[in-house]
Amino acid sequence: MSQRSSPPQAAYPPRFPRAARTRDPILGLDVHPDCAAAVVRTGRLLEGLGHRVEEDHPRALTHLLHPIADDLAAMVALTRASQAAWLARQLGRVLRDGDLEPGTLTQLRAGPAPTRQRAAQAAEHVREAAARPLCWWDDHDILVTPVMRQPPWPLGEHPGIQHAGAFCFPSSLSGQPALSLPLASTHDGIPVGVQLVARRGADEHLLALAADLEAQAPWPTVWLPARSDAPRGPTTTAA
Repeated sequence: MSQRSSPPQAAYPPRFPRAARTRDPILGLDVHPDCAAAVVRTGRLLEGLGHRVEEDHPRALTHLLHPIADDLAAMVALTRASQAAWLARQLGRVLRDGDLEPGTLTQLRAGPAPTRQRAAQAAEHVREAAARPLCWWDDHDILVTPVMRQPPWPLGEHPGIQHAGAFCFPSSLSGQPALSLPLASTHDGIPVGVQLVARRGADEHLLALAADLEAQAPWPTVWLPARSDAPRGPTTTAA
């Protein structure tokens, strides 16, 4: 969902208003109906505040991830290796099982880290890719998306990008201000977040809009219902 400049407007990815299910445009994964409905609700709140709302999104987001997947992997690998080397220096020994997550150690032992030259090249590729969608904000003020592709999952599951989706990923690369607001909930009261992304440098505009939305849907006054089947932690007694 997007918000256009003069008069103000907002926009969201296609098909959210009428579809029970839609897809994450970056990963192509299904989006839970509650997350899609949260975006629609936000659009209605924005319309109530006088903003013009339309279905739209930066088309460059659809092809953002795949071309830079190897570059991102190189950047992550070098960062991981640098952090592991720092930890080994602090410990005064080679890292061993139990020092890090098993998967992290396995990746570190899989082979040498990329060179700094390769990492610098990868970073440049990522910067170029992240800049391509920015022209969309020349005509829009705010992009509204779900925060995640599904509501929060139960404790004990091992989340990953397949759980969360990639809606928050692009602004982490482009340096744009973005924030999450709990503007909706599932039928059993679990909060559902909505992400608002502004153009670079529009931090104050984004915060002001968030304050307006909070006034319309004041989430701090909403509490989750108590669950009789919720696990209870240990009881402590003060002496």
